[in-house]
Amino acid sequence: MVRYYLHKLLVFALSMLIALSLMVLSFSFLAIGLFHSSSYVDSGLRKNSETIISAVDEKLEAAAEELSVPAEMLTGAVNKNNIGIITEEVSHNFIYGYSTSFANSTELYSAFITTINDYNSKNNKKMSDGEVARIAALAVDSVNEAVGSTDTSGLTIFAFVRSRLMIIVLIVFALILIGSIVALVFLNNGRHRKFNYIGMGLTTGGVVSSASAAYIIYKGYLESYRFCAFDAYDSAVKYCVSVQLKIFLFVGVILFVIGLVMLFNNYRYFKIRKDAFIERHKTDGDDKMGDYMDNYYTKNMRTHIPGEEFEKDVKKIDFEDD
Repeated sequence: MVRYYLHKLLVFALSMLIALSLMVLSFSFLAIGLFHSSSYVDSGLRKNSETIISAVDEKLEAAAEELSVPAEMLTGAVNKNNIGIITEEVSHNFIYGYSTSFANSTELYSAFITTINDYNSKNNKKMSDGEVARIAALAVDSVNEAVGSTDTSGLTIFAFVRSRLMIIVLIVFALILIGSIVALVFLNNGRHRKFNYIGMGLTTGGVVSSASAAYIIYKGYLESYRFCAFDAYDSAVKYCVSVQLKIFLFVGVILFVIGLVMLFNNYRYFKIRKDAFIERHKTDGDDKMGDYMDNYYTKNMRTHIPGEEFEKDVKKIDFEDD
């Protein structure tokens, strides 16, 4: 009896290990696929382009006042058409863990040179090339003050994704998943019953994955957490993480459905076998009972001789006179 319960406990534990492994692996692979993609992170930054442009223009207005030049000469140099100058650099730095600095950005410098020259041309103003270069250089410094940041160098989620620890996690839980499945096969002697425990692991992993992601989103824990000091970068990272959580929720639903289908098919398989077993034994029982009764009557019934009963009755007649 003890051995039976230990066996049940062991297969249950293996089933839960399958669930845990599936959760960790699916979340980790999502993180690697998303947070290693420059285009994905860049899309989150571009959704906050208005905040970035607003912060840049605010610094440029202050710089224009210090330089005694019209603010229109500098503001608008960074716009939605060329916001990629900033977002692409920032997304690259997030992924590789570099601090963000635009002090030496030739792209920004060229953008300001063009903007200043266009302003002067439209307003019939003349400036020497040296003056234009000086103003453009100071404008680049202002942009760097606005959107340059060390936030991009130490963000935990990006650091973990590119770390050696992530590789170790993937290898360990992949081995746990494979080992648990193989152990279930051997513990059940390769019988169909192993799919019950594998299916239970899939459904459990799916339910917990979906429920945890939904709970975090519903409770707004992501919104209350602060990733970066600069609002635009913080909102961009929150967007990226929220998308990952939504995908994780969807993956959990898929795992649950696969596990449920596996359990249902396994139930149907055993039900068909059980019904066939009952029907077979019922038929065999009827046949055996029929054979037994035939054999019983054959052995125990005497051979009937016509008139035997009449003869017995005749012998009992008394022929004495009254």
